[in-house]
Amino acid sequence: MLLRVVMDPLPDLADLVWAFEDEPHYAYEEDDLAAGYESDWREQWPYTRVVFVLSRGQRRVSLDLQPGHEQARLLVEDAQGEVADLLLRKVRSIELDRAKGRVVLQIAFAEGLRTDRVFLQLDPQISLGWEPFAFD
Repeated sequence: MLLRVVMDPLPDLADLVWAFEDEPHYAYEEDDLAAGYESDWREQWPYTRVVFVLSRGQRRVSLDLQPGHEQARLLVEDAQGEVADLLLRKVRSIELDRAKGRVVLQIAFAEGLRTDRVFLQLDPQISLGWEPFAFD
């Protein structure tokens, strides 16, 4: 039986690992271990919660991703502290764009919301952009 992914499209886990240059952290790992529960969270992907982290230069980005709940949290920090902390709800899709020597996650929202996309560039540098809603 094929389960429906709430975020569609969503990059494969391997593509996200490639983009963030490391394996994610399973958000419930400590709770599961304390309860004596051991499972491979990869078997539950994308119906679980994982956190990806990437540092590049003075910037660090964290992507807390819950595809099954249509939610993502982006935290961007630099040497002075927090630059941006965005809790994104009703996320429709996440796409990985590898064009023009850049690696960019494009995050789009559910139909009917008056906004468009958030862009998280991971390479060659970390940056965050937002394409605000267009008024009719």
